[in-house]
Amino acid sequence: MSVTPYAAAYPAIVEQVLAAEAHGLDLVGIQDHPYQRRFLDTFSLIADLLARTTSLRFFPDVANLPLRPPAMLAKQAATLDRLSGGRFELGLGAGAFW
Repeated sequence: MSVTPYAAAYPAIVEQVLAAEAHGLDLVGIQDHPYQRRFLDTFSLIADLLARTTSLRFFPDVANLPLRPPAMLAKQAATLDRLSGGRFELGLGAGAFW
């Protein structure tokens, strides 16, 4: 499942993710467009959703490498994976500029 992280849709995103877990889905991608003002930060949203779920895995769809320093991205990914018991997947890419 892919989620567009609209800030205005946050309650609906949480509801959708909880329903997905209840129905047995195993992986959720959160789009990563840090330059979009109307979007929540991907990694913060993933942290929130990991804390609300017990079995779903999450990944940034995909982490925008040109906009994220590699050392910080690695630290964020390792921290999310550790705190979630291994439920974070790291998707990397060049990103899209739109």
